[in-house]
Amino acid sequence: MALPLTARHRLTEPIRRGLSDRRWLVGSDHTLPIEPRVWAAYADAVKLLIGQLSKAMSPPLFGPERGFDDLRRSMESLLEIRDELAALIVALTPFQPFPAPLALELGEAVDASIELVLSAVEAGEQLHREPDLTNSVAQWPMQAATVEGHALRDTFVMTRDPVDDAQDFSPSRVLEAYKYGSNGGLLRVLLPHIASLGIEPVDDVLTLVCVCGWIAASPNPVQSYIVMMSMRARLAAASAQGYVEVIDAIFERLDVRDEALRQSRRRAYASLKAAVAERDAEAQAHLRVEAYKRLLEGAVREYVWMMRALRQGTWSTPPTLGPLRDAVVADRDWLSRLVEPILLTKVRNGQAHEALEWDGRRGTYVVERETVSPSEVREATIGAAALARGCEAALAHHLGSTVKPTAALPMPGEVGRMQGWRRAEAFMGTNGLRVDHFGFNSNRIELRLERFDQEDINPCFAAMLLTNRVLPGFDEFEVYRTGEDDAVVRVSREALDLTDPAWSKAVTSFAALPLGTFLPANLDARRRLETESVAVRSVAWMGADDVLSAIDGAPVLWDRDTLELVRGRVSVAALAIEGCRIAAPSQTRLRVLAETVHQLEVDLAALGPTTTCYSVDAFASTERIRTFWETWGPVLRLPNVLTARREIAPEDDPQPSLKASGVPRWSTL
Repeated sequence: MALPLTARHRLTEPIRRGLSDRRWLVGSDHTLPIEPRVWAAYADAVKLLIGQLSKAMSPPLFGPERGFDDLRRSMESLLEIRDELAALIVALTPFQPFPAPLALELGEAVDASIELVLSAVEAGEQLHREPDLTNSVAQWPMQAATVEGHALRDTFVMTRDPVDDAQDFSPSRVLEAYKYGSNGGLLRVLLPHIASLGIEPVDDVLTLVCVCGWIAASPNPVQSYIVMMSMRARLAAASAQGYVEVIDAIFERLDVRDEALRQSRRRAYASLKAAVAERDAEAQAHLRVEAYKRLLEGAVREYVWMMRALRQGTWSTPPTLGPLRDAVVADRDWLSRLVEPILLTKVRNGQAHEALEWDGRRGTYVVERETVSPSEVREATIGAAALARGCEAALAHHLGSTVKPTAALPMPGEVGRMQGWRRAEAFMGTNGLRVDHFGFNSNRIELRLERFDQEDINPCFAAMLLTNRVLPGFDEFEVYRTGEDDAVVRVSREALDLTDPAWSKAVTSFAALPLGTFLPANLDARRRLETESVAVRSVAWMGADDVLSAIDGAPVLWDRDTLELVRGRVSVAALAIEGCRIAAPSQTRLRVLAETVHQLEVDLAALGPTTTCYSVDAFASTERIRTFWETWGPVLRLPNVLTARREIAPEDDPQPSLKASGVPRWSTL
C-alpha cells in the first residue's frame, strides 16, 4: 500500500531544502596546472560517483510499495552521493583543466534527476527508468594539458622545476627567476592562481609564492587544496567563536616547533630521494617507511592536532600517535575520514621499535605477523605530505594576512612575516642567486649556488646583509659553487655589521645600489685571498672609483635632483670607506681616502641648487680622488672570480637613481 501524501511530503521536503541550500560552486578562475595522472584519477572519481548516483536512482528503490524508512534511506543516500560529487567538483575548481560550464551542466542534470525521483515519490508513482546521466559526464576531460612532471614549473612559467638539493619546492628559485624589477611579472603569474584558490592576496610576496608552490608541488594537490580550505575555515570559525587563545597557542607552537619540522621534512625528502636511487629492494622499502614515519611524527601529528583543537575550542600539547588517532577517529567527522588511512600506527611503531620487516618474496611489509602492502604505505605517505602542505599553506596565509606594507628594512620577528630562514633564502633569490643548498644550523652559514660569477658578487653581499638582519647569530658566511670544495667567498658577521650602515642608506635612497656599497664585506673577503696591503689598496681603489662614477656619470649641468643624487652617492661611499677604515685602523691609505671623501662631502654641501660638472671637477678633493684612482687600480671586484656570464655594456649597467617615495604593495618579503 502506498504511503499517505503527507508522509511522502515529509520524505521529500528535507531533500528539496537540502538541494536548494547546496549550490554547485565552480568559481571563475581555474589556472593552477596539475599533473595529468592526478587529474585523470580525479576525473575517474567524478565518473564513478555519477555511476553510483545512477544506481542509487534505480526505480525499484523508490517504488510506491516501499516503506517510509526504506524510502528515507534511499533518499538520504542520493543526497550523500550528490554532496560527495559536489564537494569533489569544488575541490577540482582551481585546476587548469576544470570545465566550469560542463560542471554547471552536470550539476543541473544531477539535481534535475533527483527532482524526477522526488516528484515520482510525491505522486506515489513508479519511476519508469532511472535517470541517464552518462551524457552529462561523457565530455568531462580525462587529461590535463600539462606535460607529466611539469606542473610545478608551469605554475610559475619556468623552464625548470624550482626545487632545492633535496627536491623540495624552493621559493627562492621562483624569486630568482623574477628578480630585479620583474616583480610585476611574478604578480601577473601569482594573482590568478590565488584567485583560483579562492583566497585573498596578502601583502607578503613570499607568502603568495609559498602558498601556490606548496599546493602545486604536493603529491596530491587536490587533497592539499581541500585541507588548506578546511584549515582556513576552522581558523575563521575559531576566531568568530572567540577561541583567540587557541589560535595564539597554535602559532606559538609553530614558532617553537619550526626548526624540528624543517629538519624532519628535509630528512623525509632525503629518504624518498635516496629510495628512488636505491637498487636494493629491501633498503628501498625501509627508506620509504623511514620517510613516512618522519612525515607522520613531524608535520601530520602537529597539524592534525591543531585542526582538531580549532574545532574543539581547547588547546593541549599534541599527544603521541596512538592517542591522537583514537581521539580523531572517535570524532567521526571529515577530519577522521581523511586521517584514518594516513595514520598507519602499526607501521610507524614497527619502524620505530625495529619490529617492521620487508618480506621480499611476497613483496610486503610485515609487523608482528600482520602484513601491510607497499601501496598502503605509499598512499599514506602521499596523504601525509599532502595534508602537511595544505595546512602549511593555510597557516602561512592566515599569518600573512596581518602584514602591512612598510618602507622599514627587514628585521627578525616582524608580525605576519614568514620564518627568518625562509626570508633569508628568499632574499637570495631576489638578489639573483640560484640556491641549491642553504645550511644555517650552525655558527657558520653555508650557501651552495648553481653558479657564481662577477655579476653575483655584490648581490651576494646584499643577500648576506639581509640574512644578517632576519637570521642573526651566525659568525661567518661561506659561499660555494655546487660541487666545489673551496669557498668562493667568506665574510664574517663583524664585516657585515660594518657594511650595514652604507647598505641601509643606499637601499633606502636608490633604486639601484652603487657598486661601492659593500666595501667592508669585500675587504673581509679579499683578506682571505690577498695580502693585507693588496686587499686594502683594492677596496680603496673601488671606493675612489665609486665616488668618481657618481660625478662622471652626471650631466654637464647639475640641477637640484642631480646634486641630491651625487651627494647621496658620495655619502654612501663615505660610510663604506669608513667601515673599511674601522676594520683596518692601521692602514694609512684608507684613512687618507676617508678624509678626502669627507672633504668632498663638505664641498658638495656648499654648492647652490644648480652648478656644473666643471665646478665639481675643480675641487681639490675631486682632483685628489682622481689621483688615487689612477695610482691604485684598476682591480677585479674579487680576485678569485674571473668568469662573467656576459659582457655588460655601460648603457646596460643600471646606474643608481633616487628611489621613488611611497611603499608599493607587494614590494617586501
